[in-house]
Amino acid sequence: MNLFTELNTKMRITINKKELTIFKGAKLLDAVRAYSRMSAKKLESGYLALFDRYGFRTESDGPAREGGHYYLRVAGKSKT
Repeated sequence: MNLFTELNTKMRITINKKELTIFKGAKLLDAVRAYSRMSAKKLESGYLALFDRYGFRTESDGPAREGGHYYLRVAGKSKT
């Protein structure tokens, strides 16, 4: 794999202020799994919820966006 191909297959996002490199086309749940498998399980169970940088709740089956900032919070609580 050459450098150009490698750069075009990965993207960077941030979850709870931790920068991650994930594959392009990843769902948000994939990104949370890269962040923490335990957090991914809690997100799937409904204990945690995922919010974008503006405080809007985001579904875990949605696409991760290049440069996106996301926050995990206990469900029912918004970003403060």
